Amino acid sequence: MSSVGDKELSLQGLSIKGESNAPEVGRKDSVDRFGDALTQRLLSYLALEDRFRLECVSKRFQRVVYEPVTDLIIGDHLSTKLNDKSFESILKKCKHITRIELTVNNSRLESIVKHCPQLAAIDVRFDGDISDEIMDQFFATFAKQLKSIKAYILCEYITVWKCLETNLKSCAEVTKIAVQYDYHNYFGDNLLHLMSGDDDNEVLFPKLKAMDFVFAAHDINHFETFVRNYGQRLTAIEVTVDERNCDDKAMAVLLGGVSRMPALKDLKIASSSIDSMDSLPTQLKQIGLNCAQLKRLSLDLNTKSNKTFRQTIQTINDNYRRIRRLEFSGNPTKEFVLMSDSFNGLTRLSHLTLLNVTFLFVNQIHDSFPRLQYLRLRKVNISDDVLELVSKLPLYAW
Repeated sequence: MSSVGDKELSLQGLSIKGESNAPEVGRKDSVDRFGDALTQRLLSYLALEDRFRLECVSKRFQRVVYEPVTDLIIGDHLSTKLNDKSFESILKKCKHITRIELTVNNSRLESIVKHCPQLAAIDVRFDGDISDEIMDQFFATFAKQLKSIKAYILCEYITVWKCLETNLKSCAEVTKIAVQYDYHNYFGDNLLHLMSGDDDNEVLFPKLKAMDFVFAAHDINHFETFVRNYGQRLTAIEVTVDERNCDDKAMAVLLGGVSRMPALKDLKIASSSIDSMDSLPTQLKQIGLNCAQLKRLSLDLNTKSNKTFRQTIQTINDNYRRIRRLEFSGNPTKEFVLMSDSFNGLTRLSHLTLLNVTFLFVNQIHDSFPRLQYLRLRKVNISDDVLELVSKLPLYAW
């Protein structure tokens, strides 16, 4: 009896202990044991759409799920599903936004003005009519604190650009600026014209470090002024060459100007269907010699001249041995391929993007680039032999 009683007591004791400690075990195994700081850190890795769902979990999640958000990036897919009222609701919850990337209209610009007092960087696509009044209000609020401005104009260019141009002049703190547009349908003023100022010696952006712009032959004089006023301090430029109006002479002016930017660390040049690029290898050599701090080079050369491609590769191999990142692409003829010794002098590379490589090139990647961490191969004939070679390489990001 006593033994049975002992067992019953023991079982009851276990049962009682389990019941009394169940909430404690539950608390220990739940997110409640994390402080707000750690919870915010974990939630910071979630996409915006995932945050919407988690907001419904608890009042605590409602409090912390948007707290760590400083960058608000809304892609085209989500942007089309998001109405202006929902967008404003998001801004009200994300009280610490410093950077925004999305497609904007009048209503969204107004909401940003109301709810984003810490805004310092924008990457916006103007799609549709933007009123001058709203644009003026936006820059009146943020001009003195914006550090990075990137704008892509999808709608009628001249209307938006004229208002944007006027307001950009008041953004004296900006360190990076880019204005992109469909240059195939526009021949008027652009960002280089703005950078020239009202007189040749005016420096509108004394802290400028990086710039993206479109270049054509009619921009030569403005570009020369730009280089004279900003060339010594620029660390990064991205140039899209307007193939409608850019000959070998204009390319020589462009590349010659780049060679006078000694602080340059990041250079990206994209051309499209340029028939005459004879001066490219020579000018690239001068850039390599003069820009000793250059760490990243990106060239997209859409020329049918295999000779130009081969000479350019040799120039890079001989004069850019300090760079850490290389992107080399274009549209050569089908006969053009990168051989095993292409770029074998660039032993410091950690990131590499190439096209039209051979089996021998892939076979020697590890020996040629011992520090490589990232590899992207475009237009490669993926045979079984190539796949086998790639599988034996160290863990690269593809």
